[in-house]
Amino acid sequence: MVRTSRTGAGETVVDLPEVDISGCLASGSLSAPRARIALQLSLNAEKQAQSAGKSLTWQEFFARIAALSVIR
Repeated sequence: MVRTSRTGAGETVVDLPEVDISGCLASGSLSAPRARIALQLSLNAEKQAQSAGKSLTWQEFFARIAALSVIR
């Protein structure tokens, strides 16, 4: 699960123990549509990594995507 804001601007604060359940990630500066696409890419990348015998998780892939600079 990815937590994001639908306000159109601003960042989603990471690591809020009272909000984030186990396995939940904050989208950071990604908007809701971008976070959804990043989540889909991350889930697919995890599936591909597992079929190749690697142990990367979707959370690791999502963190890499969320850290990329924003293209406008």
